[in-house]
Amino acid sequence: MGSTVKNKNRRHRIGRRVFSVLVAAVVFVTTYALVIPVITASASAYCNMQEHAHSDACYDDVLICGREDGEDGHVHDESCYEKQLVCDVEEHTHDLACYSDPEADV
Repeated sequence: MGSTVKNKNRRHRIGRRVFSVLVAAVVFVTTYALVIPVITASASAYCNMQEHAHSDACYDDVLICGREDGEDGHVHDESCYEKQLVCDVEEHTHDLACYSDPEADV
């Protein structure tokens, strides 16, 4: 009977150690995942480009039918217009290359 209790205690200790290692790994990975965006956001980009993602404000309805309103009874409707990019800012999202110091490679 004594050996059964010893085996249970031994398995319990091993289980606690495995659990502790797993918990430590989860804490480390979570902390790392939360810190990386903060480092990236606070670092200055070396690419000299403005970060910009096109939104609805970057597009406008442009007349494409080539006809005048009222010409031969023509009235502009939805088919006469097309959404086109009117934004003059190039779309750019900073990535790891933007944060690499080009002078550090020299």
